[in-house]
Amino acid sequence: MSETCKRLVLTGIGGQGVILMSKIMACAAFEDGLILNTLETLGGMQRGGPVYVQVRVGPPEEGAAVPYGTADAVIALEGYEGLRVASKFLRPDGIVYQNARLVQVAGHFRTKRKPIGLARLPELYAQMNARLVMVPAAELATKAGNARLENLVLFGAVVRADLLGIKAETAHSVIARSVPRGTEEKNLEAFEAGYAWAGTLRASPVGV
Repeated sequence: MSETCKRLVLTGIGGQGVILMSKIMACAAFEDGLILNTLETLGGMQRGGPVYVQVRVGPPEEGAAVPYGTADAVIALEGYEGLRVASKFLRPDGIVYQNARLVQVAGHFRTKRKPIGLARLPELYAQMNARLVMVPAAELATKAGNARLENLVLFGAVVRADLLGIKAETAHSVIARSVPRGTEEKNLEAFEAGYAWAGTLRASPVGV
């Protein structure tokens, strides 16, 4: 699948690496000739607080803010935050790249009486008229050697889907320069795991 997006929102909870993913994305896009404007929103600096980053492609004077209901895509590292952000920002028929993981934190998006399970996500996104790609990022990160690198797995899937036109080789270079010294190999393995997984979607319909 290839679908160029101009307005995106990245989301998750503190400690998942949403901000790092946004910085790598912006740097790689710039090196590939795109201008990305980003706006970070942190719901408390502590681990577990909601985090989202608005991303717009275009001249700096257009700003980074994504108006409600206009995002082409939501990239979510955590399920409840993905639903919450998509319900506000995603346009009709927008696409969601969702890590297949839920973290139960007080105040997260719920149904009226009980927490939402992974099995209900396709139904709830369908009610928003959204297309869903459920990425097993946590599982793939664990297989790559570090469960905490689900952000790089999800980024790999997004690059393979060509949502922003970022080249894989550019992403490699930026990741290697952006992560702590000594962790480059594992981070790149996580990226490659997501990139390879997303490649399997080309042979079948994308989303749910």
